[in-house]
Amino acid sequence: MSSVEFRKDLFREERDDNLQEIGKPTRRQDILGHVTGRSPYYDDHLFDGLLHMRCVRSPHHHARIRSIDTGAAERMPGIIRVILARDVPNNLNTLLSLINFGKDEEKLIQDTKVAYVGEPVAAIIAETDRQARDACAAVKVDYEVLPHVLDPEEALSPQAPV
Repeated sequence: MSSVEFRKDLFREERDDNLQEIGKPTRRQDILGHVTGRSPYYDDHLFDGLLHMRCVRSPHHHARIRSIDTGAAERMPGIIRVILARDVPNNLNTLLSLINFGKDEEKLIQDTKVAYVGEPVAAIIAETDRQARDACAAVKVDYEVLPHVLDPEEALSPQAPV
C-alpha cells in the first residue's frame, strides 16, 4: 500500500499527521461555535461602505410588462440606485454559456415579458437590507397576465401557450 505525500509545507497549519480517524468518533474543532450560534458566517460580515441589493420579482408565471414605476422607491431614504433592464449594458445571464450549456438568451432583468414567478424586473441598491426590501415593495409594476401551463402533459397540448 502506497502512501500519499501531502504538501506539508503548504498545509502544516491546517492538519496534523494523525489521520487515523476512520471508525472513531471525532469532535470537529468548530462544533461549539456552530451549535451555540457564535460562528461567524459570510453574511455576518459587515464592511465599511457595504451596500445591499434586492430584486423586484414577478409574482406571475407569465406576463407582459406594461410599465414599471420606480418613482416612490427612488425617493426613499438610503436608496443609492434603482436599476432597470435599460441600465444594464449587456443584459444577459451568461451562466449557462460559461459552463458550455445553452445560449446567452435569458435577460438578467426583464423589461418586456416574464416567464416565471420570481423573474427579476428591477434591482434596488440601498444602504441597508431593510431599505432595499422596502424599496422593492414600493416599486409598482403593471402586468398583463398571460396564459401559462405548469404541467408537462398540458404543455404538449396543441392549445398550450408557447
